[in-house]
Amino acid sequence: MTHVPDSAFAYMRVFCDVTDEQLYTMEQRIARFAGGRGLQLVTIFCEHDNGSQAVFGEMVEALQRTKTQHLILPSLRHLSPQRLLQEAMLTRLEIDTNAEVYELSDRP
Repeated sequence: MTHVPDSAFAYMRVFCDVTDEQLYTMEQRIARFAGGRGLQLVTIFCEHDNGSQAVFGEMVEALQRTKTQHLILPSLRHLSPQRLLQEAMLTRLEIDTNAEVYELSDRP
């Protein structure tokens, strides 16, 4: 029987000063991170509007709908630069999706 890897989503905020090359590099790092944990990266949700949580909300809905249990972030800063908002968003993820959240900086 062939093992089918668990699915994972990723979420990142695309900051205004990020070049296309830097964005591509980050996407590749996320994909390698997922593969290194035996996860199949399905999609990367990208938030382009500074201060917005619209794409974050779409991602939460997708996690719920697909029952995906893994979410990769480049860092918590991609949720928000503000610690309290980070904690609120992580709490929402925990309550609404129960997904395990990974940060690229969490490398073993």
